[in-house]
Amino acid sequence: ETAVADEASLLSAVARDYVCVAYKDSYRSKDNFLSTTCLGMDCDNDHSDNPDDWITPAHIRSQFPNVAFAVHYSRHNMISKYGKTPRPKFHVLFLIEEMTDAQAYSDLKKRMNVLFPYFDQKALDSARFFYGTKDPQAAFFPGTITLNECLDLYYPDVAEDDGWDMGTPSDNHVIPEGSRNATLSHYAG
Repeated sequence: ETAVADEASLLSAVARDYVCVAYKDSYRSKDNFLSTTCLGMDCDNDHSDNPDDWITPAHIRSQFPNVAFAVHYSRHNMISKYGKTPRPKFHVLFLIEEMTDAQAYSDLKKRMNVLFPYFDQKALDSARFFYGTKDPQAAFFPGTITLNECLDLYYPDVAEDDGWDMGTPSDNHVIPEGSRNATLSHYAG
């Protein structure tokens, strides 16, 4: 187990394969979920082939202000994969309040995906594994609040089961009640 508090400890942690959860007997499965204070999300920028649409850590910072998080660029960062042009690919590691329930952790990931649909939808389970990198490229973004506090402050009405398609303003999209801030933040981003 490694505590990440700055860029040096982050680089040490992501230099090898890792998970963001402590598991019983160090065996990764949702049934062995013990606890975590880190929500790991994956951003592969596969939503568009237009570089102007690609997500960067600056987008993460603006969407989740004042939250402490780290970014670890994946082993496929800026490398062509599945015939797609090279693009930024990274893991976002958010500081969260301690969680001890696998389903609640997975639900938090789903809520994040509703707010920020650029995270990998196939990586929302509670036993996600990330590959480390030999010469890690990473960045630490200090903050004053946890992700949970940010969600309570800025997105209190968005739940993991909202699951509505945010579309674009030109789609004549009706914004569901209680989702104005998340939708407008999405459009602005």
